[in-house]
Amino acid sequence: MSRLLDACETTVSPSHRLFGLVDTSVDAFTPPPASSASWSGREEVEVALPEGELGVATVDDGVEEVPLVLPAAGTYRMRWQWAFNPENEPFTSPLPGPRDSLASPPGHEGGLKGKDQFCLVQVWRVAA
Repeated sequence: MSRLLDACETTVSPSHRLFGLVDTSVDAFTPPPASSASWSGREEVEVALPEGELGVATVDDGVEEVPLVLPAAGTYRMRWQWAFNPENEPFTSPLPGPRDSLASPPGHEGGLKGKDQFCLVQVWRVAA
């Protein structure tokens, strides 16, 4: 025997006579394509975001909110790619270990806008 779990009424304006019903807790997005540009560095990590609220944190300025809305709290993957401004080199790693100069590939002038570093962060959900 079937049982009605819930009900609602809504009005939609279908585009091209089509509309869909989706589970918003699981998106259908696949990982974004990696950039074909050369970068000074690249890292991919999996993170748990229990609130789904993001901010950019720096040592000097603390946390600044970003206008990025995640669909929900949960587990996400992040791809970090960064480039240093070749006009302001040499750059060395702040981490312990060898202090060799870090690569500063050209091609990111638009993102750098005269700054020392440009960072591209891509975020996508991980299926539960």
